[in-house]
Amino acid sequence: MNDAESIVEWVTGTGLRPYLQALDTDDEREQFKADLLVEYQKSFAKREDGKVIFPFNRQFVIAYR
Repeated sequence: MNDAESIVEWVTGTGLRPYLQALDTDDEREQFKADLLVEYQKSFAKREDGKVIFPFNRQFVIAYR
């Protein structure tokens, strides 16, 4: 990803939706995302090229009938 901000934006449209919907106001949602950004900046170090690696698990399922 380009940076920690990109990670926050990406997860906002996916995994964060239930958490953001549980908050009452837009201000609370923005504060939550700002707090998350701070934690992501600590957790995902920038590489030499300025980008960050965001590891996430993917599950592939094959079903047979």
